[in-house]
Amino acid sequence: IKRLVHFSALGVDAAHASSYARSKFAGEKAVLAASPAATILRPSVVFGADDSFFNRFASMAATLPFMPLISGGKTRLQPVYVGDVAAATIACLTQNDSDGQTYELAGPSVHTLKDILQWIAQTTQQTPCFINLPFSVASALGSLLSTLPIPPMITADQVRLLRYNNIANNHKPGLNQLGISAHSFESVMPEHLTRYHQQGFFARFRALMNALDGIYNACSTAICSPRAGGDLYFFLRIHYYKGSLLPSCNNIHFEQNLPTPQYET
Repeated sequence: IKRLVHFSALGVDAAHASSYARSKFAGEKAVLAASPAATILRPSVVFGADDSFFNRFASMAATLPFMPLISGGKTRLQPVYVGDVAAATIACLTQNDSDGQTYELAGPSVHTLKDILQWIAQTTQQTPCFINLPFSVASALGSLLSTLPIPPMITADQVRLLRYNNIANNHKPGLNQLGISAHSFESVMPEHLTRYHQQGFFARFRALMNALDGIYNACSTAICSPRAGGDLYFFLRIHYYKGSLLPSCNNIHFEQNLPTPQYET
């Protein structure tokens, strides 16, 4: 292997209470033990078109009346653009002076979690109520959610990770040393969050789900079988989630009050 680049995460050498951070740090040590010339990349929270951070909180702001602020949202973050991370990877694969180096990849500015969530709400034109959750309450909630058969909104280990700031410490090289100018989330994310606007995708989603409720009732009556109507209802929901109805959802119009069919016996 001529060149090896290993992805870790920012702050894993300090967040000892988190099993995620400990496993990432152990991975770094294992890679360097096997290949001392390997390059370690430690990105902060990564943002982009379909990320799991900005999109997750924007979805919550669009669908829930409240937004949780763990410990008041005081944790400081330095989100980094996925395009910058990709550029850093290419640079490390092509530059000889990156061998054996550990790079901390972070955005151009530091923000608190509260500031980021408020920016998301403002950008998506949503007005959720922000609720402060102490670490103890958030940890208990994360443990409870982890027992459910669905992906949890947050886990207890993620709560432990939020006890530590996720920012570059400036003691290690970063994007600047690789010749990369960092992009801010304020300049990149607005166009990717339009689906969460009050008149965006999620508004149409809620309207469509209400319309499907009417279709379910109408189909159950027309087919004279609640089971058959339910099957059609389930089919429509599944295909909506899968995206097969998305291309034409802007042009779909449903009558909210469908007439009940009359049959002669």
